[in-house]
Amino acid sequence: MAKLPAGLLESDRLSGPTTLVPPPRWFSPALFLIAAVVYLATLTSDYYWDGITFSLQIEKVARAQARVALLFHQNHLLYNALGYLLYRATNALGFGVRALFLLQTANAFIGAGAVVVFFRMAARATRNVYVALVCTTFLAFSAAWWKISTDTNAYILTILLILLVANNLLGEKPQWLVAGLTFAGAMLIHELASLFYPAALVAVFLSKTIERKLRFATLMSVAAGVVTLAGYYACAYLVQGITSPIDLLKWAASNPSLKPVSSSLLQGMLTFPRTNLDAILGHNFGLFRSQSNSIELSIALAAGLAGLGFALVVARRVDIVRAFRTLLQWAPETADTRKQIGLMIIPWIGTYVLFLLFWGPLIYFRAFYAPAIGLGLALALANYHTVSRAKPYGAAAIAVVALALFNLGFYIGPNMRAPANPRVTEARKARHWNDRTIIYYHTRTELDTAFEYFNPSADWDNLSRLSLAELEREIARAYSEGGSVWLNTSAMLLVPAEWLTRHSSGEAIEFDEPAGTRRYVRVIPNK
Repeated sequence: MAKLPAGLLESDRLSGPTTLVPPPRWFSPALFLIAAVVYLATLTSDYYWDGITFSLQIEKVARAQARVALLFHQNHLLYNALGYLLYRATNALGFGVRALFLLQTANAFIGAGAVVVFFRMAARATRNVYVALVCTTFLAFSAAWWKISTDTNAYILTILLILLVANNLLGEKPQWLVAGLTFAGAMLIHELASLFYPAALVAVFLSKTIERKLRFATLMSVAAGVVTLAGYYACAYLVQGITSPIDLLKWAASNPSLKPVSSSLLQGMLTFPRTNLDAILGHNFGLFRSQSNSIELSIALAAGLAGLGFALVVARRVDIVRAFRTLLQWAPETADTRKQIGLMIIPWIGTYVLFLLFWGPLIYFRAFYAPAIGLGLALALANYHTVSRAKPYGAAAIAVVALALFNLGFYIGPNMRAPANPRVTEARKARHWNDRTIIYYHTRTELDTAFEYFNPSADWDNLSRLSLAELEREIARAYSEGGSVWLNTSAMLLVPAEWLTRHSSGEAIEFDEPAGTRRYVRVIPNK
């Protein structure tokens, strides 16, 4: 038999085992470097509001303007604390970077690491480096994955840890302690990692390398559970003063953001197809039209040409009927892998989908089961190449190139520019807010968080602590010192309308939100 390039199938026969020739040692580092460079070059400006909140909390604690308790949120217990340590260490070394950019940069490297872990899993599962690389490219440049790898959030680190758990359980020498501790780490970074547990159990009980499966599953579960509960209990006790196990569970399961769940299962099912498609093919056509330049137009054209090339290759070379038939003619070389991984990805996808049917249409959460979709595609594509003896190039490679270009042109690229997030754009305009500016509020919104983060020298204070007379004295004092005083929308509702009319300077900042127009009004001493 003729010698094939390294990493490709050594046999095109259906009989006998197919072995994988490992790629060169430099391949994984090169893959990591390429992914990291792409992510670093495409950092988003359309920050998810959680990321701005995280960054603001980290910096306020570092400046001793807030208690350390602010770093421990029950839904993502240790993420802010780790971000705080990274922020302090980076600034101690002399790099005066802000937390938002620092966490974005860290996520770019974490996302690249997750890409490499997935590639190694896919290559081992399919015994086909070409297929593994195609499906890794699909994952790395799918919209939701690409976005969370260039944003500030707890998701991509959690997913990396989940992948490490899966990689351990699917490997040649699974270790219950490693799997358990890694799984605990994932759950301590974000609670959504717990939904991977059914898939982990399936991987254990279908493993060919784990002999005492019940013992392994029990020890893995105990290790993960004990570490997670210990972490939650320690933080609940130190931060909230919680000692009761019931109160601990209530705190851990609470939803401080008050994000509503879907009103019905039907609503979740109706939005399900669109949100999953958006998680793969992202787009913001309105933003693209408003700011596209020659570079973005060229990328969009290239995406269209790649899509056309994919269609032509499929029409000329791919037998669609035979392609579907191969799904029922699994190659014997992948029988064991198909059984373990194929059945593992069912609860992996199913558990997250069931949860998200009630939680809402946020596409970022879809990235939690994107690796399972990628593994499923890898198994199907590898089987098609083996059973049909198709050459290891063609439609699949062109398809992922078209996917990457489409997302870059219509989603990632437009979101790299400042106008992508109107709240941030408006907040950056308030450059006249300085260290002599005071903003009074009663309640806070995401807009307030953005204004505070991007104008860090201004002072924010709760108006409910002051009487009207005290407020007037503070206004007079601030203006005597060359400063200014502003009220946000909620603070304006605490003062009489006649008082506001008498003290208003006529200068205001307005921003239209879905819930209504938000305003900041500058107030002055008695006219």
